[in-house]
Amino acid sequence: MAERVQADLELMLTELEQMQRVGLLSPEETKLVIKKRKKYEYKLQKQSKVKEDILCYIQYESGLLDLIEMRRDKIGYLHKKNEIDGSIAKRINQLFRIAEHRFGQMDAKLWITHLAFLKRMDWKAEAGKILERFTQALCHKEEVWIFAARFQMENQNSINIARTTLLKGLRFHKDSIQIYREYFMLEMDFLKKLTEKPELAEEFEDGKTEILEGKIVHTVFLEAIENVNEPIFAAELLGLALKSGIPKLFDNLKTALLEKYGDQSWSWLILINLELYPKPNEDRTTSQKMSNFSTEVQKGLDSMKTQDFLAEILKLLQEISENHTHLQNFCEETVFQVLKTGKNLDILTEEQNQVLGNFE
Repeated sequence: MAERVQADLELMLTELEQMQRVGLLSPEETKLVIKKRKKYEYKLQKQSKVKEDILCYIQYESGLLDLIEMRRDKIGYLHKKNEIDGSIAKRINQLFRIAEHRFGQMDAKLWITHLAFLKRMDWKAEAGKILERFTQALCHKEEVWIFAARFQMENQNSINIARTTLLKGLRFHKDSIQIYREYFMLEMDFLKKLTEKPELAEEFEDGKTEILEGKIVHTVFLEAIENVNEPIFAAELLGLALKSGIPKLFDNLKTALLEKYGDQSWSWLILINLELYPKPNEDRTTSQKMSNFSTEVQKGLDSMKTQDFLAEILKLLQEISENHTHLQNFCEETVFQVLKTGKNLDILTEEQNQVLGNFE
């Protein structure tokens, strides 16, 4: 062990001599660095490694790198960066790799800290390798795939790489709400960017028209609600589309939902409820908003034609009336219209017929 430590320390002498020669470290500081590194190297050579020992070594070397950078600014010495700063940074990178090999299966923070360091150094190729190992080691964690996709968008600015990462994540988590939400938001934000600057779509050549028309967002939306199979999640995605400020996106997804799930009462209930939500830059009055709500209710009834759906609508109107007293008159008028439609469809219960008689 002693021979191995001594050999490793000798390899570090060149950078230390250079730091001392140009005034980045004093002779006393150089001796202290050697002493500290010797202590950490002995701990590193132990058969059974301790994560905290490696992290302390990383922290020490990171502090040394910060000190060298500050000294450079102070004395104005900008040479030998690869030989000095680069050597320290490579050592830190290697220490992270050792820690990840031993403890990476259980510690996501370790990988994230490593990636932050690589981002600081602007080592994009190395960051890509570590990110891939990160997702392999912790593929069972949904948040790891989300972190990886965001990291790639931020540092590589590549929609294709981020998209591929999330698709890989969905192979491990085929019904993940978190990953599908991230995937939907990724494509929606990208569409918004292209809508604002259509010239950016030129690089996609043949697929440009489909991208600008929101076909990818459309596909992700349908895959998400099919695989997750939670109506509340479909409502969340539609709500995000409604607030996106992208022209026609909400209407297109609404049409897609009804084409595939128009025979399901939950799809109509979602759309009816969303009519009460404010839209970006809308200037609808409360009266107009409630009129749109009423129109959507009528469309749902005409499509579903069931007593259960009618009962759901009446329940919703009662809740609105109780929670928003200024809308009571409107709710009463809508209840009347709903019951009239129910009578024409011959789906009213005896009690509902009596209520309609009282209205008339």
